Amino acid sequence: MEPSKKKFKRYRSKYIYFIFFIILCQVINSCRSNKKTDIASIVTKIDTISNITIQLEEPYNPSKTKFWDLINTKLDVSFDWKNCLVIGKASIILKPHFYSTNTLSIDAVGFTLNDVSMLNGNIKTKLKYQYDDKKITIILPINFTKTDLLTLYIDYIAKPNQLKIRGSDAIASDKGLYFINPNNLEKNKPQQIWTQGETQASSCWFPTIDAPNQKMTQEISITVDKGFKTLSNGILIWQQLNTDSTRTDIWKQSLPAAPYLTMLAVGKFEEVKDTWNGIEVNYLVEPQYGQYANQIFGNTPAMMTYFSSIFGVSYPWEKYSQIVVRDYVSGAMENTSATLHGESIQKTDRELLDGNYEDFIAHELGHQWFGDLVTCESWSNLVLNEGFATYCEYLWMKHKYGDEEADYHLNNDLQSYLYEATRKQEDLVRFNYQDKEDMFDSHSYGKGGRVIHMLRKLVGDDAFFASIKYYLEKNKFKTVETNDLRMAFEEITGEDLNWFFNQWFYASGHPKLVINYSYNDTTKKQIVDIEQIQNLDNTPMYSLPIRIDVYNKSKVDTHYVIIKKKNETFAFEAAYKPEFVNVDAEKILVCEKFENKSITEWIAQYNRTNNFVDKYEALTALEKKESEVGVKELFAKALQDKNWHIRNFATGVVKEYAKDNSGLYKAILVKLAQKDSKPLVRAAAIDALSHCYDDNDLLNLYKRAIDDASYSVEAEALKAIFKSDKELGIEFARTFETDSTSVIVQALCNIYSLEGEESDNSYFIKAESWLKSAEKYDFCKSYSTFLLSKNDSTIYKGIEIFEKIATSENAWYIRLAGFNALDLIKDLYLTKKKEAQENIKSLQLKSNKKNEIAMQEKELEKAEFEYARISSLIRNIKSKETDKNLLSIYGKIN
Repeated sequence: MEPSKKKFKRYRSKYIYFIFFIILCQVINSCRSNKKTDIASIVTKIDTISNITIQLEEPYNPSKTKFWDLINTKLDVSFDWKNCLVIGKASIILKPHFYSTNTLSIDAVGFTLNDVSMLNGNIKTKLKYQYDDKKITIILPINFTKTDLLTLYIDYIAKPNQLKIRGSDAIASDKGLYFINPNNLEKNKPQQIWTQGETQASSCWFPTIDAPNQKMTQEISITVDKGFKTLSNGILIWQQLNTDSTRTDIWKQSLPAAPYLTMLAVGKFEEVKDTWNGIEVNYLVEPQYGQYANQIFGNTPAMMTYFSSIFGVSYPWEKYSQIVVRDYVSGAMENTSATLHGESIQKTDRELLDGNYEDFIAHELGHQWFGDLVTCESWSNLVLNEGFATYCEYLWMKHKYGDEEADYHLNNDLQSYLYEATRKQEDLVRFNYQDKEDMFDSHSYGKGGRVIHMLRKLVGDDAFFASIKYYLEKNKFKTVETNDLRMAFEEITGEDLNWFFNQWFYASGHPKLVINYSYNDTTKKQIVDIEQIQNLDNTPMYSLPIRIDVYNKSKVDTHYVIIKKKNETFAFEAAYKPEFVNVDAEKILVCEKFENKSITEWIAQYNRTNNFVDKYEALTALEKKESEVGVKELFAKALQDKNWHIRNFATGVVKEYAKDNSGLYKAILVKLAQKDSKPLVRAAAIDALSHCYDDNDLLNLYKRAIDDASYSVEAEALKAIFKSDKELGIEFARTFETDSTSVIVQALCNIYSLEGEESDNSYFIKAESWLKSAEKYDFCKSYSTFLLSKNDSTIYKGIEIFEKIATSENAWYIRLAGFNALDLIKDLYLTKKKEAQENIKSLQLKSNKKNEIAMQEKELEKAEFEYARISSLIRNIKSKETDKNLLSIYGKIN
C-alpha cells in the first residue's frame, strides 16, 4: 500500500537521519585513527551535521544512539542550602555499546566542574574535556572496546536554581532538583529537597547519559543535617552520624533502571511503615499527616498483590516507598521503588470523605512494571509507559470498586482525549514532536489507556494478560518500542495485529461515526446505517469490531459486527420496532458518535441499561432538551439514580433550570442535600438549591449543613448562607477563619472577595500561606477581585503576594495566575487614570472648581505613578520568565 504524504515525510526524515548517523560514525572513527584531533573540531563537525537535520520538513526524534552503556552510578552528594547548590562526586562505570572509541559525551547541565578523571583502581588520571554547560565532551587516553569498563570520576557543583526553567502542561519545570524554603523563611512551609528526573532533568543534578534507553544500577550517599530524613531508590544500606551534626545515608539499588528514574528527597517527614511479601513498604508524609498516612496509602499492599497477580510478574523492586513533597511540579512521579507525590494527596480523615487520590497511587504503582521494569526506549514511545499506567487506574478501580466506578474513570479518559483532539491530533507513537515534553498529553495518557482497553477486548482477557506477562518477562530491565508490544501479542495470540497497531498507535485521530436508525415494518428488520466521516486525508479508514445490542420490549439481541468501510448498513431481525439500538454496546471505542435517536429512544436507553456510560450518554444527549416531553421527569429520576456520579451530574444539569420546575426538583434536591451517602452529591445539591431557590426555609438546611462531616458540604453551606443572607454569611464565615482546610479557605476567600471589608485583607494574606501551590490559581482570582475595591495601602500588600506567586511558584500556570492578578490591578490604575483625566476636563469647564481640580490632579498623579510602577514590575517578570508556555502567553499581552 502506498504510504500517505505524512508517512512519506517521516520515512524521508528517517533516511536523512540515517545519513547523519553514518557521517557521525565517520567523524568518531577519524578521532580513533588520529589522536591529535582536538575536541573543538569534533564539536564543530557534529554541530555542522546537526544543522543539516534542522532543515528537514519536520523534526525526527529517534532513540538516542548508544555509543556507551551506563553500568553503575555512584554518587556522593551534600547541599548548600543558602545558595541552593548540590556538591557532588560521581563515579560512573560505563562500557562502549559496540564500537571501539576514545570519545565520550556526558550530560551535565549548568555545572561547575572541579575534576574530570578516569579511575583505574586507586589511580586517578585527569582527562581532557570540553564543557559547553550542557555536555562534557571527553577525549580518553586509550581506545575502549565493548568488553572494557571505564570508571569516570567527576567532582562537581550543580546549580539547579540558576538554570533557565522550561516546562510543559504535565511537568511544569525541568531543573531536576528543587530546594523548597531553603532558608526556612516561610512559616507554613517545610524545608525540603526533592528531584524530578523525567524527562531528561536528572543531568541537572548529577552527570549521566540522560536518555530513557540507558539502564544502570546505583548507589547514592546523601549527607544532610541529622534532623532530616532522606529517601532514594533501592534500600538504605548504611547510616552514619558525623562529627559536624550531619548524617550520611547510603541508598543502593542493585537492579538496573533508567537515569530519569533516579531520585532523592530530603526533609522532615513522618514515616509510616508497612510491608508486602516480606519487602518494605512505607509512606513518608509531613508530620501532621502521619496519623492519616494509612488512610491515604493503605491500599498499596493490596494493589501490589493484585497487579503482581494479574500481570503474572511479581512486583520487581527491593522496596516500595511513597513520599509527599511541597510545591511539586507535576502530579506524581514513578521513581523506581520510590514514588514521589505532590502535596494534594495529603488529606485528613475528613478531607478524605470528599475523595482521595487512589487513581494516582494505582497509576504510579503500575509504572513500576510499565516504565520502570520495561521502559520506552524513546519519548516517541511514551504510550508504553503512560498508556499502561493510565490503564492500571482502570484495572484497580474495577477490581476494588466495581464496573460502574471503573467505567466512569475510563470515560473520563476518553473525554480528556476528545477535548484535546479538538485542538491537536497526533499519532500515539510519534517521532515528529517539537519538544519531548509535548508527549505528555491526553493522547499518551487518556487515549493510550483506551487503546490498550480496545486491544484487551479484541483478543480477550486470557490472551491479553498472557501477552502482558510475556511482554514483561521478555523485556524486563530492558527498553522497548511499540513493535515489541505488538510482537508479544502476536506471539501469544498467533494473530497478525499490524492492522490494529497501524490504525491506533501509528496514526492520528479517531473515527467519527454518523449513525442512523430505521425500522422496516414490511421486512421486520431494524436497519443501522453507519458512516465514517473523519477526514481521511490524515486519519485512517478504521476497521472496528464492535457489539450492537437491539433492545426489544422483553429481550436484548446481541450482534457482533465489523465496520470496515466508509458506509456500512446492518439489518437485524426484529418482530417489532425496537425500543432503541445500542451501537458499541460495550463502550470500548475511542470515537465520536453522532446518533439520530429520538427523545423516546434516549429515554429508553437510560431506563433499560445498567452501564454508566449508556446512562451518561443519554443524559448528555438530553441535557439541552428540557422542553421535550419526558426529559424533565427523566432528570428527576436521574437525581435518584443508584450511581452517585449520575446523581452528581444530574444535579449540575437541573441547577440550570430548576426554578421553573420547583415542584419537580426541590424536594429531591433537599433530600439529596440532607441524606445522600456521597458528600460531593450533598454539596452539589446545596449549590443547586442556593442557585435556584430563595426560600427562607432553606436557610435552616444550610445552617444544619455547617455541621456536616464533609468539608465540601460545609464550604457549600457557607456560600449558600452568604447568598441567602450576606450579613449572616459574613458572620458565619468569621467563625471559620482559623480553619486552614483548603476547601474552607477557598470558600471564605470567595465570600470576602464579594463583600469583604478592608480589614479582611489580613485573612487573604494568611490564606495564601495555608494554601497548597495548585490551589493558588483560584486564590489569585478571589484576592484580585477583593483588592479592586480597596484602598492603595491594601492593594500594595496584595501586589507583594502576587509578585511572589508570579515569580516563585514552580508550576507555570500558578505563576500565570499571579501575573494575571497584577495585570488586573494595572488595569485598575489605568481606569483610575482615565477617570481622573475625564473629571479634570469636566471640572475645567466650570468656574470656581480649583480645589476639586487640584484633588483630581493629585488622583491622576497617583494613578499614573502606580500604573507605571506596576507596568514596570510586569515587564520585569516577563523579562525573567523562561517557560515556553508563559512566554507564548506573555507575548500576546501588551
